[in-house]
Amino acid sequence: MNGNDPVRTGLPAETAGSALTVPGAGSVPEGERVPGRDLYLFLRDELGAGFIQFIPIIERATEQTLPAADAGWERGVNERPLYVQEGNLVTHRSVGPAQYGRFLIDVFEEWVRRDIGTVYVQMFDTALANWYGEGGGMCVHAKTCGSQLALEHNGDLYSCDHYVEPGYLLGNIGDRHMLELIASPAQRKFGQDKHDTLTRYCRDCDIRFACNGGCPKDRFAVSPYGEPGQHYLCPGYQDFFHHIAKPMDTMAGLLPAGRAPAELRLAARSTRRLGVFGHELRPRTMRASAASVMAPEDRFLTEAAVTQKTHCQVEHHHAMPPLHHSRRSRCAVGACDSHGALHSVGFAFCSSTG
Repeated sequence: MNGNDPVRTGLPAETAGSALTVPGAGSVPEGERVPGRDLYLFLRDELGAGFIQFIPIIERATEQTLPAADAGWERGVNERPLYVQEGNLVTHRSVGPAQYGRFLIDVFEEWVRRDIGTVYVQMFDTALANWYGEGGGMCVHAKTCGSQLALEHNGDLYSCDHYVEPGYLLGNIGDRHMLELIASPAQRKFGQDKHDTLTRYCRDCDIRFACNGGCPKDRFAVSPYGEPGQHYLCPGYQDFFHHIAKPMDTMAGLLPAGRAPAELRLAARSTRRLGVFGHELRPRTMRASAASVMAPEDRFLTEAAVTQKTHCQVEHHHAMPPLHHSRRSRCAVGACDSHGALHSVGFAFCSSTG
C-alpha cells in the first residue's frame, strides 16, 4: 500500500491513528505462514495506526440456519432472520481457535520487540493489566461483565450489544430510568453469570486470571472434561497466553518499581538472538500448540536483563498494588489515554433498519 492509496488518503487525519481489525478465516489460512505480523506492519507503517483492536469473526449457527448464514444472510431485510446467540456451529468466515492463537502470537512477536509503549494493542494491554492484578479494558477478559449495554433507537435497552434479542431486553428508557435498568437484578445476574457459569476446566486453568473464560456469547464448545459451555477459542487463547507469560511477568514486575514496561523492548532491540522462554505451563488440550507449528525463527521471544524484578505469580497476582490512572493518563504500556474509564458504563447505539 502506498501513500496514494484511497483507503489511507480517505481517512480524516484525526482518525487515521486508530484501527479496528476483524480477523476471519481468510485472514489466517490453515497450513500457511501466519500473516499476523504482515497485517500488523500494514496497520502500523502504512496506516500509521497507534491504537489497534482485534475482534475475531465468530458467527454462530444451528444446522437449520447455517446454510443461510454461510450465504451471508442474503435475503431482503424484512425476510432476514433475527441473529441470536444459538447453535454450536460456525460459518466458513469464522476464524478457527488455533488460527486465532497463531495470529495473536505473530502480532505479539513484532510488538514486543519494537512497539511496547509506542503502539497500543488492546489485547496486549489488557493482558498486562490482568498480569499486574488490575482489571483490563476488555470486557471479554474481565471476571464479570454487564457494563456494555446496547440502546436501540426506540429506547429499548439490552444487556449487551452482542445480545440484542428478546431474552435480554431490560426495558425501555421511556418507561423506566436508564440507571434503574442498569442496576436491575436481571442485569446484575447477566454480568455475574460470566464468572458463575465457568466450566470446571476453566476453573482449573492456570491462565484463567488472564482469560476469565472469554465472552459468554462464544461459550458453545465442549471442554476436554466433556462439559458444555467452553469458549470456542479456548485452545487459541491457551496458546497465546502461555506464549506471552514470561514477557508479561517481566513487564508486570517493572511497574511496582516505577519503571516502564518499554524497557523490555529496549533490551530486546539490543539483543541479537534470544531463545524461547516462558513459564513451564502446558495447555491441557490434545491440540498442537501454536509454537509447534511456527517456524523456528518466528518462535523466539525477547528476554530482558531486568534487575529488581518482582515476580507476579499467577496465584498471587491479585496482591500486586493497583494501577492508578486518570482518564487521560497513560496506561500500563504507555500508549492508552482512556484506561481510567475502564469501569464506566458503555453503550452501543443500534439501528433496527440495517
